[in-house]
This record gives sequence, structure tokens and C-alpha cells, in this order.
Amino acid sequence: MQAYMLRVSAAAPDIEKMIELCIEPPSYEITRNRAERELMIHMLRHHFERTFTWSTFDSVWPEPPAMERLQDISANTLFIIGDHELPDNHQVGEQFRRVPNVHFTTIAGADHMVTLTHPEELSRLITPFVKE
Repeated sequence: MQAYMLRVSAAAPDIEKMIELCIEPPSYEITRNRAERELMIHMLRHHFERTFTWSTFDSVWPEPPAMERLQDISANTLFIIGDHELPDNHQVGEQFRRVPNVHFTTIAGADHMVTLTHPEELSRLITPFVKE
């Protein structure tokens, strides 16, 4: 993931190249090939334009790393992932198994942009979880 982020960042300030690199991985394959592609590109362009107004583009990583503290989460947690996600993100999901009250859901036919491609299904999953 860090190598991917560095590659996208290295293309700055060429926003179009950054977007191209950003949506290249398999985790965006479904969205790349659907009508939601243009909305995803619009969102990324807006994100990068806003990022350039920040005083720094450096990532700040918490100490100790958040991954080492997952078992300390006391709230009920809903972890939703598409089945067309990067292996790194599936590994993150495996780490979340340490959260005491975690509920896992995989959305078939979804990639990293599940909010764009599967909003109704996402809503059907989140609404009862929040009500609970």
C-alpha cells in the first residue's frame, strides 16, 4: 500500500496522471468499468486539488500503530469489504478480527468504491447495524 501511495504521490502535481495511477489497481476494476467511473474520477480530482492546498502531503502514522491497538476498540464494529479488493485490504480485514465486537460483511461484485457501485446494499447493511 505504501508503494502504491508513493507512486501516486510521485506523479504530483499532474492530477490526471495521479488519477490514472490511483484507479489502476484491481481494487478499482469494477468501478472503472461502470457508469460510476466518472463520479469516482471527479471525486479523486477534487481530493487531489484540495490536497495541494495543504501545507504538507506527508502521512502521519500514529504511535503505537493503530493496528496494534485494534483489540482495544470497545464499540460494535461493522467491517464491510468488496470481494474485488486489494490483498492488502483483505489483510487489514484479517487484522480487524482482533476487534472484540466486529461483524464482517463481504459485498459480492464490489471493489474499493462500494459506496458508489452498491449504495443500496451498503445502506441495507449499515442501517440495521446502526439501529442495533
